[in-house]
Amino acid sequence: MKKKALILMAAIAIIGIGILVINACSKSDQKEVATTGKITHFSSVEDQVVPLITQFNQRYKNYKAGYKSGGDINLGEAEWTIEAAVNYEFRGEKENLEELISDSLLLTTEVFLGENNEFYISENDAFALYEDLLEFSTEKVTNEIKLLVADVELKQIVDGVAEIKLITVVLGGPPNPCTLNSTDWWYPVLDLGKCNGYSESGKDASDRIRGIINCSEVQADYWTDIETFYGIYNGYYPCDEEYCFWEGESSECLSSTNMVYWKNKAQNVVNQLKPEGKSRIEAFFDYDVIVQGVLYVHYFNYISYGIPHSGGGGGE
Repeated sequence: MKKKALILMAAIAIIGIGILVINACSKSDQKEVATTGKITHFSSVEDQVVPLITQFNQRYKNYKAGYKSGGDINLGEAEWTIEAAVNYEFRGEKENLEELISDSLLLTTEVFLGENNEFYISENDAFALYEDLLEFSTEKVTNEIKLLVADVELKQIVDGVAEIKLITVVLGGPPNPCTLNSTDWWYPVLDLGKCNGYSESGKDASDRIRGIINCSEVQADYWTDIETFYGIYNGYYPCDEEYCFWEGESSECLSSTNMVYWKNKAQNVVNQLKPEGKSRIEAFFDYDVIVQGVLYVHYFNYISYGIPHSGGGGGE
């Protein structure tokens, strides 16, 4: 994915989160929205995940067949269920493929206040959002490209209308080498390739570090309860002995020893931000331009975490 597009996506996401959340960094905390309502994070115990998805899928089939909907859904539960159902639809072992390709879609839907001053959505509107995310994800997948994760993020609610961001991340390319070796000498940015006499073009140190960090932390067929942090720079974690990212000129040649050092620093941040009970799904490590032609930095465009699940679960 092109770097400028990713940076724009991250900026939009940061603005959206700022509207919704006070003193929080991720989408999964309870969010106070304006002064009229609230949204409470929904989750499920492991043995109920597949039954909840199965029940939703059956109601969706009835909806498609023309039967009347059963009513309304708490917005937090709808967000969780739509996300879980799409990821379940594309369940299967994920390989350590080389490229992460992310795309997103913004939609709006009507919401209203229900019990306990919480927002609700009609079940028909929830089915429509599910259908949009399912179709959007299906368009990205081929025999060679696999869906890693589908994410549903509530950006804001204004005058009874919720803005929903649907995000898909797919994997493609050959399996990614998950360890650094003595030939891993890289220019840090601008896809300048390897240095010190080694030859490989079209990538840079940020790509190589990203590939290693994204080697499977756990085996998962699908994910639920996805939580994403955006725009993590040195300013987020001040550069010290534990948390730090590379910064400097594009002409610098990072040795294999340097690469190990900076990879470990980036991994420390992934580990530090990890919410309790969740695993890292993907981390988009990248570079940014601070002063054109003079100063560049590495940073995390985003890091996503979630709860991993294997097989069909206990409900089938």
